[in-house]
Amino acid sequence: MSTTAKVRRPVRPDPRNVPNIPKSLCLTAQAPIEIEAAAGDSDGARLPRFRMVAYTGGAMRIAGWRYPVIVDLAGLAIPSQKRPIRFSHDPTAGVGHSDAIRIESGQLIATGIVSRDTAVAREVVTSSKNGFPWQASIGASVDEFEFVKENQKVLVNGREHIGPLNVVRKSTLGEISFVDLGADGQTSVNVAANAAPAPGKEPSQESNVMDDVTVQNDTNTNDAAGAAADDANAPGATQNSNSAAAASTTTPGVQASSVVGDIRAQAAAETERIAAIRKLCGGKQPTIEAQAIREGWDATKCELEVLRANGVDGVDITVPVYHFSETHFIAASAVTAGYKAALFALTGKVNNAGFKGLASGECLFLGASGSKRGDEDWEIGFRFAGSPNVTGLAVGPITGIAKKGWEYLWVRYADIEDTNAKALVKRPIAAYVEQVYDYGNFGALGIGT
Repeated sequence: MSTTAKVRRPVRPDPRNVPNIPKSLCLTAQAPIEIEAAAGDSDGARLPRFRMVAYTGGAMRIAGWRYPVIVDLAGLAIPSQKRPIRFSHDPTAGVGHSDAIRIESGQLIATGIVSRDTAVAREVVTSSKNGFPWQASIGASVDEFEFVKENQKVLVNGREHIGPLNVVRKSTLGEISFVDLGADGQTSVNVAANAAPAPGKEPSQESNVMDDVTVQNDTNTNDAAGAAADDANAPGATQNSNSAAAASTTTPGVQASSVVGDIRAQAAAETERIAAIRKLCGGKQPTIEAQAIREGWDATKCELEVLRANGVDGVDITVPVYHFSETHFIAASAVTAGYKAALFALTGKVNNAGFKGLASGECLFLGASGSKRGDEDWEIGFRFAGSPNVTGLAVGPITGIAKKGWEYLWVRYADIEDTNAKALVKRPIAAYVEQVYDYGNFGALGIGT
């Protein structure tokens, strides 16, 4: 008896418009903050200064991103040297402002003044004097990012990294925050306390509100960054440094109810993640289940690994694909901004109607390039690829499969008992056809059909 293929055609979002990619991010530095006493205004007031490695340039695990994230400092826009300095990215918890921000040796360095008269500013100063190891975290917008696939290499901020990871190629610095829990537990800060001044004497610069702070790293920056990158390579792992920091601090001005709520939400999310993993593994994949829980995989990653484990080995075959190009001369008056936008929008789409002898779904537009010939028309080359629609495909007992040229067919397998061999063997139980590319009207190309 034949089995009818299960067909589903969800539209996969364009990576440039993925809805669940955050439009902003917070990256916690891999090094602590130096705070020192400094002379202030002419009226005798003295304000403590700070120097921080706001971002070390390495890969970090960020909440909302499935894979580690690196901010390309070459594409980081710094609107001004004076940026707000906050506590835990809270706009109502000001600490001070920066007076110099620069990029040195692949790191973002900021110096500034604890200039705000707020409870959190006083907490930062007092805690630093007591030896608390404050760290820094940047808040930036995500203007453009690139996904680096697994095992691919990329050079960012003077270091080589291996995918899978995300590289934020263009971003804009918003603010910098003090946080009490960073991603690197191997750094520390020692405060060199000074003796109190004798009665009746003015306090010296060194014994003012903040004592000099010296930084002692247990490992060098490159080793620390490498260790963080190794830790972040666990697919699907989730780490929210900002929430953890908020949960452990007792700084005035931070709402206790919000902190408790964050802790409960994280605990609930982790419980749901583990439950989903155990359901997917069903007690049949104990190795995958243990690894998924230990390394922080999400349900999607776990499901893929289970499918691979339950799958069968395939074989590479040559799929018929017809590549062709056409060159057209188009009047300058027709090559408007709107026409260029139409070319951009149609790139990576398949035809929704017959085009150049190819049926709907068979032609993929690969893009166009060209130039204007002096004051005359434009010479533009259009590139396409054709793949035939097929019907009547069969995979084992599954028959009647229809697939358009640029759709993707995959098969789910299950263990079936072979009574003759007295063994469990893999058998196809369902076939799925996925729509990979969106459809578009190629008539907008203006080159005929």
